[in-house]
Amino acid sequence: QVARPADTGELVTIVQAAGSSSRISDATIEVLNTQDALVATLTPDSTGRATQELKQGVYVVRVSHPRYAAEARRIQVVPRQTTEIRANLRAGTSSPVERAVNSGVSAVKKALKF
Repeated sequence: QVARPADTGELVTIVQAAGSSSRISDATIEVLNTQDALVATLTPDSTGRATQELKQGVYVVRVSHPRYAAEARRIQVVPRQTTEIRANLRAGTSSPVERAVNSGVSAVKKALKF
């Protein structure tokens, strides 16, 4: 057990594909404070796991990947404790441009009865 400062805790994020046990190692994990300021950007290791020491408080953890829909969670970091979250990413896209294009293509297909 590593000694932690009295006002910090550890965040452990595990990223996997929804409905399977496949871990996603090339996702981007962003940790933001309650004012939406970026606190940390993490990349999971080969097991889909990333850790970060954080000061106590409330954060938003946003996990994204180009081939999956993004997921965001609000968490509370407690001093000298580990907060673990599992992000189960679903097929889709995190890119707003790609979502807009796909949405437009769907509308055209529907209008033209494809």
